[in-house]
Amino acid sequence: MITSGHVDFEGRARLSANFIEQMVDPVTSQPYFAVFNQAPPQAVHDWPDFGDLTARYLESALMVEVMTGYRPTTTARLGELLLGYFDSGDGLNYRPETSYTQHIAELFDQSRTLNALCSWVMANGDERVRAALRDMVDALREISLTDEDGSYYAGTKYAPQGWVDSTTNIGYFVGPLVRPLVRAAELLDYEPALELAVDLTRRIVKRQEVFGEDGSFTGHVHSRLAAASGLMAVGLASGNEEWCELAYRVWRFVRGMSLSCGFVPEFPEVPRVTCETCCIMDYVDLMLLLAHNGYEELWDEIDRTVHNHLIESQFTSAEWGRAGEAAPRTDLVLEDRVAERMIGGFAGWSSPDYMFGYTHSTSPTWLQPTADPAIYLDKPRVAQNCCGPSGLKGLYLVWSQCVESVPGGWIVHLPLNRWADGLKVTAPFSGELVIEPERDGSLAVRVPAAARVEQLEVDGAASDCEVSGTYLQWAHVTAGSRLRVRFSVQDKTSEEVLRHPGFPDETFLIRWHGPTVTEIASISGGPSDEESRQITSLHHVMPLYQGRAEALNTAEPEPEQSRPAPIVW
Repeated sequence: MITSGHVDFEGRARLSANFIEQMVDPVTSQPYFAVFNQAPPQAVHDWPDFGDLTARYLESALMVEVMTGYRPTTTARLGELLLGYFDSGDGLNYRPETSYTQHIAELFDQSRTLNALCSWVMANGDERVRAALRDMVDALREISLTDEDGSYYAGTKYAPQGWVDSTTNIGYFVGPLVRPLVRAAELLDYEPALELAVDLTRRIVKRQEVFGEDGSFTGHVHSRLAAASGLMAVGLASGNEEWCELAYRVWRFVRGMSLSCGFVPEFPEVPRVTCETCCIMDYVDLMLLLAHNGYEELWDEIDRTVHNHLIESQFTSAEWGRAGEAAPRTDLVLEDRVAERMIGGFAGWSSPDYMFGYTHSTSPTWLQPTADPAIYLDKPRVAQNCCGPSGLKGLYLVWSQCVESVPGGWIVHLPLNRWADGLKVTAPFSGELVIEPERDGSLAVRVPAAARVEQLEVDGAASDCEVSGTYLQWAHVTAGSRLRVRFSVQDKTSEEVLRHPGFPDETFLIRWHGPTVTEIASISGGPSDEESRQITSLHHVMPLYQGRAEALNTAEPEPEQSRPAPIVW
């Protein structure tokens, strides 16, 4: 059972397996993108289902298996579906021709597919997977254009006969390609992948086509954060410190419009402030890259994000689903137990204090001309299932990096449960760590900001250690020993302001116990109740941060066994 406020990586990953297995077509295993607030709720196929969602579901299925040892029943089928979309033979991943999609290779689909293929290679994917990854890199190079400033694309949607549009939304379609291209270069030892990543980035930065010099941007935060992670990754790989510094400024810009609990707005400039869990995943990815490379203060931001809005965004019950008699499945619509199938998924549009902060009514411009409007229009969409697998990936990224193995020892960056590579770390309660090395080695443990160490024990006896910055350091710990670190945990109350373009700024009261929020509530500003009802059909539904104060007295489950993390981002 998942307890509110407990990170419990393995328990939450097992819960995600339900979503990965159940929120797919029971006949074809194709993911469902849209969930509509009907009686009963409806899951509906839509154009993101293919290169985008199939890739995300597969990647999260692979990560669930690494975290828990349990292989979701849909993993193999999702892999075959994804490889099946390379049907044109040119190396690109194509959506099939359906009533709601065209046979095109969209660039955002390519970035999600590159991510999945990289994770699949790291999770021991076979030669077909490596070949598909290399062929994608070659295809993306083949269709790119180059000028004196670097590489770019003539459109965003490519068909076997060439580009079918001339759209150039670089931030959404091109920037997110960079991060997986850098990883592909490392995995395949393939320099052309890095060359393409560098050339795309050179033009983006020189022309300021996505980010201003101060890191500011407009538009879709998820894709811009993915692009910023690419900036950081390619900057590290190519030795370009200016690109790394720009990535940090992008983070500062996003942090300035977010809350310290990890709530990240989907858009900075529209009159509704809600959070895609996809945004949180990219926010965490960027912070991890920065924290490992000179910005150690961001470990506290990561700690607060994973303890709060990331885990609060996971569906742990079906209570939101409206009652009604389910119609038989069709090729497009499923009504059978949709709310139960969503358990383990993550919110598409949460507000800081509610799971459903906004529901989207599909616009006619979203649909392909051949789609049936009666299936999609005039029905509030309560979830977009790109966020379901993204939430699990966000958890995996933190789980895989909270303890770092270094030559001859370990560094514990975050006070979270993790058992890997000869070191078991348990955090039963906030402010307490128990560390058990399985071999001799050195050890460093980071103490959260504003905390102070109250007690150090080794095998039950008081102990001392060296201190370097925010890290406690032991030059040698012995296999089989048991270290206990207790540090102070502050209770505090803060007020934080969130901008609502078009409405008064909204102030939230947040109560904290260490890095954990125990209560959050809007106390002033923002849209009125009537204005909120005009922009959302679900208003103040499923409050977040419930029962957390009581949960602090319940020990968090320990990791069950030692697990390596072969998928490394």
